[in-house]
Amino acid sequence: MSRFHHPSVHDLSPGSLRVWVLVGVALVFIGVFALRSVVEMVEFRSRLSVAQQTLATFRYGVLAYSAETQNLPGELLFKIPEKNELSPTDADTPAKETPTEDFARKTSFGEVLVSLKKIDRIDFPFGQKDIPLKPDKSNLLQVNRPQIWAVWLPSFAQYFKNPQLFSSARSGQVAVLVVPFLTAKEAEAIQKIVGNLSESKDGKVVYRGDCFFTHSSEEGKFNGWIFLSDL
Repeated sequence: MSRFHHPSVHDLSPGSLRVWVLVGVALVFIGVFALRSVVEMVEFRSRLSVAQQTLATFRYGVLAYSAETQNLPGELLFKIPEKNELSPTDADTPAKETPTEDFARKTSFGEVLVSLKKIDRIDFPFGQKDIPLKPDKSNLLQVNRPQIWAVWLPSFAQYFKNPQLFSSARSGQVAVLVVPFLTAKEAEAIQKIVGNLSESKDGKVVYRGDCFFTHSSEEGKFNGWIFLSDL
């Protein structure tokens, strides 16, 4: 009775051995890529969960402040700059200072919440921060780290030329979380957890509600504007 012979490395020709080595290396790369994709997905979902918890914490902090303070001090309202048409000369002249840089020297609503221990800190798991700001007169509200603003909603809506920014707002004064330099994937994820699912006239499903996004000063990145609470 003949015995079944298992091929060994010594039985393979140099060409066949090279093919098996290449196949093995390819399988290793495929495995590493698949594992990395799974890790990235788990990490992103974890950050999304933290984002939901953070928004809830910020909203609770704003509500706690409002319960103790009947009238918001006027100096805490973020002054929305007016968008004026720029002449070619003005557009070519670098701005010495942006309104947000000037406002950063004053006490913001978010800083008051931190100082009163309504929230621990202003941070967010999505977006980038501390990117140097570039003078840009067409993007006067650009910031380089998450901030919480108290804004007069009509002025805010006029700046963005959108009379209905937040579907849940019931007051002229609202608290808004600003998150700079989001990726498209991050913005879409935030939109899904904050927005309300609705259907547009052309039959496409879109998300509307308590957040919107604008292009940031960094190419390919977005600024997120998220409604927290009425004031």
